[in-house]
Amino acid sequence: MSTAPELRVLTTTKQVVDWTIAAWVDLLTRMSGLSRAELEQPAAIGSWSLRDLQAHLAANHRWISGQLELMLDGGTPDPQRLSGRTTPPDDPRALGDQDARNALDQEHRADWTLAQVQAEGTEMFARFIAAMARMDDADWSRNLLMTF
Repeated sequence: MSTAPELRVLTTTKQVVDWTIAAWVDLLTRMSGLSRAELEQPAAIGSWSLRDLQAHLAANHRWISGQLELMLDGGTPDPQRLSGRTTPPDDPRALGDQDARNALDQEHRADWTLAQVQAEGTEMFARFIAAMARMDDADWSRNLLMTF
C-alpha cells in the first residue's frame, strides 16, 4: 500500500515542504527493501538503474537549491547557471538541454559507489528542503524562471 502523499495544489511553504518530505520518505521507504543488485540493475527506469535515479535526484536537488538560494539572496535564477553542480563549466554540453545535463551528471557519478550516491542524495535533499523552507508563501506564485 502506498504512503505517497496525495497530489493537490500547494500554496504555502509549509505545505510544499511537508509534501516534499513525505514524497521523499515514501521513495526511500520503497527502495529500502531492495537489494544492492536490484538498485544497480540497468533498465529499471528506461536505461537507468534506481541508483542512477538517486544520482539524478541528488544532482537536480543541488541545481534547484542553488537556483532558490540565488533568488532568496536577491539574485535572478538562471536555468543555465550550474549552481554548484559538478558538471565542468567549460564542457559545451553543460549549458545544453536537460538531457545533456543529465548525461553529464550520470557520467560524473558513473564510478561512484551506491553509498556515495546515497550520501550525496541525503545531503542535497537536506539543502533543497532548507532552501524551500526559506521561501515566503508569496514566493510560490512568482515565476522562478526554472525549467526542468
